[in-house]
Amino acid sequence: MLHHEVMWEGSDVDCAVPMVEAAQERFPDLRAVSFDRGFHSPGNRVRLDELLDDNVLPKKGYLNKADLERERDESFAAMRRQHPAVESAINNLGHRGLDRVLAQGAGGFARTVALSVVALNVHRIGLLLRRAERLKRKRRRAA
Repeated sequence: MLHHEVMWEGSDVDCAVPMVEAAQERFPDLRAVSFDRGFHSPGNRVRLDELLDDNVLPKKGYLNKADLERERDESFAAMRRQHPAVESAINNLGHRGLDRVLAQGAGGFARTVALSVVALNVHRIGLLLRRAERLKRKRRRAA
């Protein structure tokens, strides 16, 4: 997970553009993002289209002809099919400590969120290292 933020006020609509701008500062090659409908606003769509090559921001509610064509575009559809992986990563935080937050107060909650993100990242690094080790062993056997 690249970024986390505990939002005490505001909504998803308010954080979409600042989140992408902050991510692009840290990762200048970022050219595509996938959001769910909760992040959509006409202003967000315009600004994200300026910032990104591929902006997968589905519109809420009724789709006019132009929106329908946009969401049926192959690149949009392909990235939209990958969006469950984003939701899965969020759900995985529950398995890393966010299923029950035992800490008290706002500070305790924020710490628990941060530690869950760290645990998720350590777990992911471990999976990558195990995969690399398996490939290395496989290559040695084949040689």
